[in-house]
Amino acid sequence: MARTVRKFPDGYDSRRKYDWDKFMDGRKWELTPGEDFDCTPQGFANAARDYAKRHKMTIRVTIPADHGGKVFLQNKSALGS
Repeated sequence: MARTVRKFPDGYDSRRKYDWDKFMDGRKWELTPGEDFDCTPQGFANAARDYAKRHKMTIRVTIPADHGGKVFLQNKSALGS
């Protein structure tokens, strides 16, 4: 049965999961599954798109078939053009 608690269990991290400020700085990022994100590449790409949409950013994100699930990401809005 569900119940309320006074605090979260030890080890709970309430901060956001990914460092979007870093990843959305305008540079081109190559992000590796298991190191930079812990979901599927498509799930991470979707999370990046959602973040960008919420913050009115234009991003480029791609998952090339021949790169082992790596995600390539760039915030084009940060380039100033």
